[in-house]
Order: sequence, then structure tokens, then C-alpha cells
Amino acid sequence: MADETDFLELYGMLRLRPDCSLDEFRLAYRRYVAHWHPDRRRGERAQVLAAERLQRLTAQYDAAMAFHRRHGRLPGGVAEWRATPRRVATQEDAAFLPDKRPVRKASSKLLVVSILLGIVVLGAALFPSTTPEVATPDDVVTVARANTPVATDELHAGMSMDEVRHVEGEPTRRGELRWEYGASWIAFDRGSVSDWYSSPWNPLHAPTTRMPR
Repeated sequence: MADETDFLELYGMLRLRPDCSLDEFRLAYRRYVAHWHPDRRRGERAQVLAAERLQRLTAQYDAAMAFHRRHGRLPGGVAEWRATPRRVATQEDAAFLPDKRPVRKASSKLLVVSILLGIVVLGAALFPSTTPEVATPDDVVTVARANTPVATDELHAGMSMDEVRHVEGEPTRRGELRWEYGASWIAFDRGSVSDWYSSPWNPLHAPTTRMPR
């Protein structure tokens, strides 16, 4: 696919240089898709032409991304890899090398302290304290956090706008009743998710393309 793709045409459509970064490439693609989405065209003929234009662009974009995964760079770019020269150790470095001499055995005092510590630990295990434990504020906070439900990372009906922003991030275009994410969109009713459309060009974190009815 990469050999049959006109990447110069792709860079020209996205208004990029072949040596652009991967982030610049992805951002330009998303902006192009949002601009040429058929929903923003008036008339059936204009929508058909926009769909064909996006289909060709998406095929070229997929080929460029496959090229990047295979070669570690975009077509026409320069691989960002640089060999690190290996340094040969010298005699001066020997003074900073770790001492490999055998470690001396522990002294008798250290051995006595270890034995006494073991006796204390064993006594605490055999004769535990009968004093009841009192819950501390940290324990209460820990239990409260454990019982707090974790926010879902998947779009569903009834989600608030703040929850949608947590899952999908900031929209590319925001209205009072509809947020757009490139070719995808999310509709709201009284501040809660009432419908959505997940485009294959800019998919949402949703289980289905459209909200189940």
C-alpha cells in the first residue's frame, strides 16, 4: 500500500512538509477531516465529493501510519535514531570501580542485637496487645475512597458534560446542545448525553456507533 500511495499529494492536502513530526501530522489530519466532513457540506453533490475526498485522504493517512510503524518515521522524514559511542575503560577508571573484596562477617555485637530483636518480635506475636484499635482519620478516608465508585471510561446515555469531558477530552467544536469531535458528535438534553455518533475517522469511546434506542 505504501508503494502505491502518493505521499506528496497527502502532504500537500494537509499543508505539511515531509519532515514534519508525528504529532503535527496527526493534528493536521484531524483538522482536515473536521473541515471536509460531509455533514458540513450543503447539497447532495457536495456531500458526495467531500466523502470521496475524505476516503482518499484516509487511505493515504493509513498508509503513512503503517510506514511509520514499520520504519520508525513518516515517509520522507529522517529516522530519529542516533548511535551512542561506547567508552573504553582506562586505568584511571579503576580507582572508581566498586571494591570486589569479600565483605567481613558481622561482628558479635551485631549478632547479639539481631537475636534480641528477634526475641522482641516473637514475644509480640505470642502475646498480642488486648487494647482495641481506634480508627484514625486516615483509615476513614481510605475506606471512603474504597467505597467510592470509579468513573467509567466509556460513553453512555445520561452522562454529564463533565463526565464526557473526562472520557473524550475537550471537543473540537462546542455548542449548547451538541459537542463535535472531528467527524463524531455527542448530543445533550438538559446537560446529559441523549445521543451520539461515533465516526470511524474520529471514533468515540462508545460501545456502539450510535446510542442504542
